[in-house]
Amino acid sequence: MSSRVPIFVLVILLIILLSEIRSEQQGAETHLEDASQELQSILESISQHERQRVQEINDNSKLDNRKQRPNSKRLRWNRKTTIPNRKDLGKLEHRAFVTSSSLSQQQTNSDYINVNNYLPTPAPWWFN
Repeated sequence: MSSRVPIFVLVILLIILLSEIRSEQQGAETHLEDASQELQSILESISQHERQRVQEINDNSKLDNRKQRPNSKRLRWNRKTTIPNRKDLGKLEHRAFVTSSSLSQQQTNSDYINVNNYLPTPAPWWFN
């Protein structure tokens, strides 16, 4: 009889532990389901807010342009776009008018490019 008591106690403890583990697993599953429902509601509210913001942006963009004040500072700089005549180039100050140059107009410096034109010179006195 004395050997049956510890076995009986161990079986009861094993049953209690298994029932607690099962209840914890079920609790974890219900907690996971609750958390997923909360997350779903949060994501739904965020998407609703985003849809509302996009709708407000679309409504604001449909305003009449005449009611909006133009940005005069950005419009003012480009009012006078006149290109000077070729006949008047001599009369203009050259600092105000820049002309483009092409490769055919550039003059070459043959002495700079052709090194063979220079004769060898002796080394200076301070070099030795």
